[in-house]
Amino acid sequence: MWNKPDKRKSPLDRNSPDNRNRLMFAALSLLLFLVVIFLFFDFAHMDGYKEITSVPRTDQEKGEELTSEMGGFKEPDFSFEDNETVTLKNREEAPREKKYEGVTLTVAAPMDRMADFLHKDGMEWARQNGVHLIVEEIPFSQIFENAAYDIIKGENKYDIILYPSYLMGDLVETGKLVPFDSFIDLKTVNGSYSENGLEWDSYYPHYSQIYNWYGDHIYALNVDGDVFITAYRKDLWVTYGKEFEQSYGYALRPDDPLFPETWEEYYDIAEFFNKKGLSGTAEVNARSRGSAWHFLVRYVSYMKKDGMYNGDAYFELETMKPLINSEAGVRAMEDIVSSVQGNYSSEEMRNLNWTDMQNNWGAGKIALLFTWPATYDIARRDVSVLPGKAASTGYAMIPGSREVFNVQTNSWESGEEIHRATMLGHGWQFSIINTCQNQEAAYDLVRFMTTGDRLIHNVQKVYWEYEPLKTWEWQDETILAEYSDAPSFLPALDLGHRYGVPDLRIPGAIQMYDAIEIYKRQAIEGKMTPREAVNAIAADWEKIVKQRGVGKMQKSYLDTVTPRDIYEVLGKPDA
Repeated sequence: MWNKPDKRKSPLDRNSPDNRNRLMFAALSLLLFLVVIFLFFDFAHMDGYKEITSVPRTDQEKGEELTSEMGGFKEPDFSFEDNETVTLKNREEAPREKKYEGVTLTVAAPMDRMADFLHKDGMEWARQNGVHLIVEEIPFSQIFENAAYDIIKGENKYDIILYPSYLMGDLVETGKLVPFDSFIDLKTVNGSYSENGLEWDSYYPHYSQIYNWYGDHIYALNVDGDVFITAYRKDLWVTYGKEFEQSYGYALRPDDPLFPETWEEYYDIAEFFNKKGLSGTAEVNARSRGSAWHFLVRYVSYMKKDGMYNGDAYFELETMKPLINSEAGVRAMEDIVSSVQGNYSSEEMRNLNWTDMQNNWGAGKIALLFTWPATYDIARRDVSVLPGKAASTGYAMIPGSREVFNVQTNSWESGEEIHRATMLGHGWQFSIINTCQNQEAAYDLVRFMTTGDRLIHNVQKVYWEYEPLKTWEWQDETILAEYSDAPSFLPALDLGHRYGVPDLRIPGAIQMYDAIEIYKRQAIEGKMTPREAVNAIAADWEKIVKQRGVGKMQKSYLDTVTPRDIYEVLGKPDA
């Protein structure tokens, strides 16, 4: 904490106007820095909120969360290099004039291969338009902190930011993001980039009606269709199919995007292959800004609630009381604790981050998992040991449940129909900061990167880790050919988009997700029961809501879960 200077120990004359000004500037700068750290750099447990009852824990427990190998933050590695396999080609004609000649734009983007498409397609746009484009690569875990610090401090370093959707609430609430409304031409909104369009109606509804919006304004355009799906070793299913059927009484169904249908079947398969010398299953359990979604996927699989598929899955809207510790949350945490036991997974798989899981999948050590779609690319890389590369893999929608917890009746319901849901977790999107001096050029670049051939290039070079998100991509011949060796991949993604639950996108979401990761570790390590863990998550969420203001957070939550129709909000285009 910064303390007021002690005049008796200072060699400075504080009555001097110059020194008073310097001290005032230093104090204000330090105070601003501390505010930014408090609001945006909070990876730790939220014990800083005063006058709110917190879950009691010893100092030793708090220290273990931050320093132990099991609880410490693990930074994913996105520096993987693979052979160039694609020559990028644009089928659209280059502009006849360099409309933005002499303009300079700086984009903040995740580092290494996730920024690669900006170095390729983005630089091609810059060349065609006479723009000096700077791509500033930032470590994955620091995207939010760097962007927020730049915005609040007013350094004006970035013009455009590429960031995960769950950070949108905090960024919009700074008041520094540019609404795209005035740039959008509703007459051409459904056209291609060269037709001055956004291919708007080609977005899956979650993007065109939910993700791009915050309240009644469009603040972002998505470039990535991240959705959690199931991945499995198809070659092993073929080899051991008869033995599995004899053991469990039903057949494996390779290339069926709806199988396994239930979590019970999922764990049967994991148990079977765990006995074959592999890890039956694995997931991200390390605190790494990747673990929370493995809880949330199960959570929505067991939840029934009106508006859930719009993203209204996290709070009671009337009270902003968290739902995360409902019986659906307890069941989800129980599943997590069970899944790391020896009959389903090997010991070495208990504390993986995203990079660890990629490496183990490519090394052929995992039989079944559910995660982001990049498992397809991992299987086909040169370093993959899977015998048929991507052809050795199969994909399906996340399993469901015949028993769901209805949060509105506060009771479990059973039936023959299987409830299916998944998470649209961590998709990437572009926004423009309002200090950008060339907003029209910035919008044009964002439009370019989120339409047409650029999306095809993202598919062809999958290690950029950006997945399809527009419906036309499911019919494009180049994309269909790209995934022809894994015929269940695109159907699984399609189902995920249709039954996906959007991320939490209100202010403080980053801290709320971090709370999931912290207490999930506590449950896995046996330091908390599953119920204690979800209650601790809910307690942290309540503190965050109260600290930021219940009314304000309630409005933000409503703004992010209410579907918007672009023509109703922005007006009908002129005839």
